Amino acid sequence: MAFPEYYLSPAERSLAAELQAFHEANAQYWWLTHGHGPAPDDAAAAFDKGPPPHMSFRAHPWSWARDRRTHAILGQFRYVIDLMAPGVWHLGFFMVDAGLHGSGFALDLYERYEALAAAGGARWLRLSVVEANPRARRFWLARGYADVKCTTGAVLGDLSHVQFTMVKALQEGSLAECLEAVPFEVMGPA
Repeated sequence: MAFPEYYLSPAERSLAAELQAFHEANAQYWWLTHGHGPAPDDAAAAFDKGPPPHMSFRAHPWSWARDRRTHAILGQFRYVIDLMAPGVWHLGFFMVDAGLHGSGFALDLYERYEALAAAGGARWLRLSVVEANPRARRFWLARGYADVKCTTGAVLGDLSHVQFTMVKALQEGSLAECLEAVPFEVMGPA
């Protein structure tokens, strides 16, 4: 299955209704991770979410993948630059349209994110994934991420999870250097 040609655009608060419709059309993620569909104000509230106050960072951008022909949202990723230390990029949210699962689109979109991170000075890529989402966990392991921390009792919505914090070292930074720069017992999930 081929996926449409797409482009990346920055998220805009003025388009929260469009994002809300995308979330509702792809509610499987919320049912899996939160135990319910997206809240009616989920998209608007997402613009106000960021890392916890005790975690320093430089920027918290959000990109939407849009169909070149229709401009519909096909996927999204939100990330944090320099989370707790220079060179640590945290992928806080990554989602693609359920109709594109199995098409190679998620891999293509992720590779664009990784290239963006590398060009932006990332030395380490970080993310968290819940045990209840084994498909996502397999995806990240296949991309070269390694577990550095396992947290029990991570609450999302109505559900409590086992959550894995994973890191991938890029060409200029080993995993050991990342763990030295940012102790993960302090960092916790974001």
